[in-house]
Amino acid sequence: MTADELRYALARHAPELEAGAYTLATGYGHLQLDRAEALRVGELVKSLLERKLARLEAPAKRKGFRAPYPAGFVDSATGRVAVLVTTYAASELNGDASAYWYDEKAEEWGADPWRLVDGVEQHSHTSCLDVCFANGSTLTVGPHMTLFVSAAHAAKINAT
Repeated sequence: MTADELRYALARHAPELEAGAYTLATGYGHLQLDRAEALRVGELVKSLLERKLARLEAPAKRKGFRAPYPAGFVDSATGRVAVLVTTYAASELNGDASAYWYDEKAEEWGADPWRLVDGVEQHSHTSCLDVCFANGSTLTVGPHMTLFVSAAHAAKINAT
């Protein structure tokens, strides 16, 4: 979808969904939802559309690679603030403050794009860092990548 199509969907479709539209159309027919289910679906769709629009309006990405969000970028759906992985790794909050990795592919597949970060470890012989996730997996990234923390934690990290 283009940015204009997303804005239109946010202006027209999202309010109807948030009001509790009870029918969801799929390729296999219609699903009847009760009011609580319809409201939850509406919230999810609005959040997805807002994130897609924010991603379109964020700095352009290099082909094949995710460009980092600039430090200080605020995710409109969650209020989380982007901080450099190097800054987070060097802070006293590393491993103690909740941090999140934004996974674009997960969002494209319809899953929750936010992965909980356990901590960040600096490689001893390179400028690369390992982002360690709560599920035990790791991701090696460069020093200019960003992850997200709460606004209060971002202020504390940037104050050091």
